[in-house]
Amino acid sequence: MENNSRLAQLVQRNLDLYKQEHVQAMGQGTEKDRSQLIILDRSFDCVTPLLHELTFQAMAYDLLDIDNDTYKPKSADGSVEQEITLDESNELWSELRHKNIGFASQ
Repeated sequence: MENNSRLAQLVQRNLDLYKQEHVQAMGQGTEKDRSQLIILDRSFDCVTPLLHELTFQAMAYDLLDIDNDTYKPKSADGSVEQEITLDESNELWSELRHKNIGFASQ
């Protein structure tokens, strides 16, 4: 817990220094984009982030209803319009499946 607090203070100090030096480049007023940095302590569960792959294939199997390597996207009325086989015959799948989610989304 103490390390997290020190890390958060160090990050805040560096962000404050950066803002002082680059104030003109940063947004001002209500149009300013806001972001948040959340520092989490994973000491209670440090293995889980290492176990789960961050690949396109892992994300697809986590989020989509894929059965026997076949994805059946449904239209707005719930009907299946096509079946997509996720194997080596699918060029896009073969190209993206082992890539990191961030790279595959581009």
